Amino acid sequence: MDVRDFAILTHLLARPFDSFERVGRAAGMTGAAAKARVARLQEEGFLSAFHCIPAPEVVGRTAHGHLFVAEPGRMRVADVLAADSVVTAVENSGGRMSVISYSRPGDPTVPPELLDALGEPLLTAAIRVTRLDARRATLGPLDWRVMRALVHDPRASVTDLAAVVGLTRRTVARRREALLNAGAIRTMPALSEANARGLVIAHFFVLAESATAAGRALQNPARVFPLAEFLDPPGVSFATVAPTLGEIVEVEQAIRAFPGVLDVGWQTPLHVHVACERVTCWIEEQEAVWNSRSTPR
Repeated sequence: MDVRDFAILTHLLARPFDSFERVGRAAGMTGAAAKARVARLQEEGFLSAFHCIPAPEVVGRTAHGHLFVAEPGRMRVADVLAADSVVTAVENSGGRMSVISYSRPGDPTVPPELLDALGEPLLTAAIRVTRLDARRATLGPLDWRVMRALVHDPRASVTDLAAVVGLTRRTVARRREALLNAGAIRTMPALSEANARGLVIAHFFVLAESATAAGRALQNPARVFPLAEFLDPPGVSFATVAPTLGEIVEVEQAIRAFPGVLDVGWQTPLHVHVACERVTCWIEEQEAVWNSRSTPR
């Protein structure tokens, strides 16, 4: 992993449907070179796949971020991913685990299954994982069909996606771009940092007195990719890279000195997991709602 690899990955997370030619231009290289770098990351075991998840609002849920410090031998990823509302789980160094859950109205903020598996969280907060444009996020049955196909492979070609969902290539291309631009979906990588060499990846969280104060943290490191926005308390989560852990610590110290910053923390991710089957089930539930509306009574 080097600076250009990070630039390519963050571009693909933000614009997952771009061609490698466009990705390469943004990173200052040819499309073939960008494609070769992604292939190398996959061969090394660092990157296994890209996945797509919906914004929580479109499936009638609310997102929360949780940070756990598990006791030795207690961090069982399978138990965490089995929790009914868990969307992603990140195994971090130092026995820490970051989890994003989508809760239904009336559900506990922290899923009981997570408490059983990991104990009380060090931090829990309501978060925003996408900037959903409500005016453009009214989804119909074709949108749900396209979204379901994107969950396991948002980088699949339009031709392959069209074959899976039974729509024209033009319809698939238009619908997936509309979903992305409306903030109805976001892309997540399945990563294994333990297999990576080179730059150190760090996931930061910054809590502050206001969203403005928290936003200053995104302007500090030279290479930043926003991950989530904390709503209560205000804050941000982002990924960045540096040559050494010492430089990551320097980033932390610089952010702590910003006016209005209340707390700063970071961890180095080891593995990133996405609960694709659960997300697919939620999408299928929305499809079923539409199908029931169109069924003659």
